[in-house]
Amino acid sequence: MTNGQDFEESAVEAIREASSNDGSIWSKIVSLVIGPRAPDNYINTINMTLQARQELRYWRKVSNFWKKTARESNINTGAPTPSTSNVSEIREILSEERKKAVQEL
Repeated sequence: MTNGQDFEESAVEAIREASSNDGSIWSKIVSLVIGPRAPDNYINTINMTLQARQELRYWRKVSNFWKKTARESNINTGAPTPSTSNVSEIREILSEERKKAVQEL
């Protein structure tokens, strides 16, 4: 304690005093923390990110709406849907050694 102040207040005051000296390490640290605003490019990047997240939320809501509508309605239940892959159509001839390994699994 210094002059009736608790440790935290004394430490903050000491750092403020040290930051006013140009040769002090505290002047460099405090200027980085309290320094100038972020560059415009950084702010623009943040705004673009927020806009992209907002659009993503919107399209998810649209997608969920149509999924829900399709599940509630039985109009197109017999309609064929496209397959996302052709993996099931691939047939590979296995050697005897590989067949034995598959059987062991």
